[in-house]
Amino acid sequence: MTPEEFQKYYPRLLGWIDTTLRAHAENARTVASRGFSRLPLYFSANTLRSAKVVSVDQLPIPPLSSWGLTRFADFERGNFNGVTCLNTFFIKRDDLRNEAIHFHELIHVINGEFLDRSSSYFVCRRLGALWILR
Repeated sequence: MTPEEFQKYYPRLLGWIDTTLRAHAENARTVASRGFSRLPLYFSANTLRSAKVVSVDQLPIPPLSSWGLTRFADFERGNFNGVTCLNTFFIKRDDLRNEAIHFHELIHVINGEFLDRSSSYFVCRRLGALWILR
């Protein structure tokens, strides 16, 4: 992604993330509320209380190709188990009891806390892999 593309699309992506999180806020639950037995062995109680999970039938994926980022069309059609946006991750309803997927998505939540979200590297690294942008 060029610096020009970053400047053009980053605000739009932030808007999409904000809209998506607001649309699902009522259904978001803390990861701690899921009651998994092994996650507390690897994550702090604070992380499990602050990270949220939303179960959905279809994962929310930003419509990047319709914005002109056509190289992400294959990603948009991907069959993923989870997608992370900031401190909230979305998982398919069938995977709601899958502790391994929760573990994986929590790693993305934590990574996002330590990276500079204003850098184009962060966005490029995350597009097609994570949606933890702010």
